[in-house]
Amino acid sequence: MKDYHTVKELYKMASIPIFLGFLSSIAVIAMVQVYRLFNYIFETIVEYSWHLIFFLPLIGLVASFILNQYFTKDKFSGCGTDLMIETYHHRNGIIDVKDVLIKTLSSTITLGFGGSGGLEGPSLLLSGGISSFILQKLKLKPKDIKLLYLCGAAAGFTALFKAPLTGILLALEIPYKRDIEKDAFIPAALSSVSAYVFSILFFGGESIFSTQASVIILTNLLIHAILLGIASSITALAFIKFLYGAKTFSRKLASKTGLWIPVVVGGISIGLIGLFYPQVLGVGYDTIRTFTNLTDNSMAIQALAAMLVLKIVATS
Repeated sequence: MKDYHTVKELYKMASIPIFLGFLSSIAVIAMVQVYRLFNYIFETIVEYSWHLIFFLPLIGLVASFILNQYFTKDKFSGCGTDLMIETYHHRNGIIDVKDVLIKTLSSTITLGFGGSGGLEGPSLLLSGGISSFILQKLKLKPKDIKLLYLCGAAAGFTALFKAPLTGILLALEIPYKRDIEKDAFIPAALSSVSAYVFSILFFGGESIFSTQASVIILTNLLIHAILLGIASSITALAFIKFLYGAKTFSRKLASKTGLWIPVVVGGISIGLIGLFYPQVLGVGYDTIRTFTNLTDNSMAIQALAAMLVLKIVATS
C-alpha cells in the first residue's frame, strides 16, 4: 500500500507539471496575441497622426486603472511579478482567476498603447493564476498547490522567451533573496520543458532575441561578458531604487490628490517622452533587435545610453 501511494505521488508530481506547462504556453500565446492587437491599434493611430502618440499612453493607463479599480477584488497594482510573489508567500498559491485575467488584460492594454514595461510580469501572473485555478479544482494539498503554482508561473516565462533553463532557475530563485526553493527543481524542469516544446510548436523555434551562436568562445568575449554582467547589475540596482522611489512618490501624491492624479501624471510623462524618443514606449523588444543589428557600434551605444535613462524613468 505504501509503494502504491509513493508511485501515485510520483505520477502526480510528474504529470501535473507537464499539463501546467501546456496550459501556460497556451495562455501566454493568447496574451501575446492580445498585446499585438492593442499594439496594432496604437501603431495605426500613430501612423494617422504622429502627435496622438502623446495621448495614447495616458489612454492605456486610464483604461488599465479602471479595470483594476472597479473590476477586481484585489487592487494590487504593478507588472504582476510582485503579486505573483505575494501569492506564493502569503496566500499559499491561491489567487482569484478572474483578477488574474483582468489584470493581465489591463497590462496588455497599457503596454499595447505605449506604456513602458515588459510582458514578463504579466506572463508570470497569468500562467501562475491559471495554474492556481487548476490546482484548486484538483483539490491538491496546500503545500502542493503552493509549489506547483510556482512551477506554472515559471512555465509561462519559458513559453514567452523560449528559455527553459531560465524558467527553471526562475522557479528556484524568485521566491527568496538569499535562498532557493529546492523542491521546485524537478516539477519546474518538467513544466518549463513542456511549455518550451508547446511554445515552439505554436510560435516556431525563433526566440525573441535571436543570436548567431558560436561553438568557439574567445577569451575577450568572456571578459566582455563579465564586464557586461557587472554593468547590468549596477544598472538593475539603480532601476530598482528609482522604481521604489517613484512608487513612494506616487503613493504620497495619491494620498493628497486622489488615485487619478498619479495615473494622469504618469500617462502624460510617458507620452511626452514618446514624442521625442518613441523607441522607449512599449515592451522594447523590437528596439533591442534594431540596435543589436546596427553596424555603427558607437552610434548604437550612444543611443542606448540615452534611451536607457528614459526607459527607467518611463517604466517607473
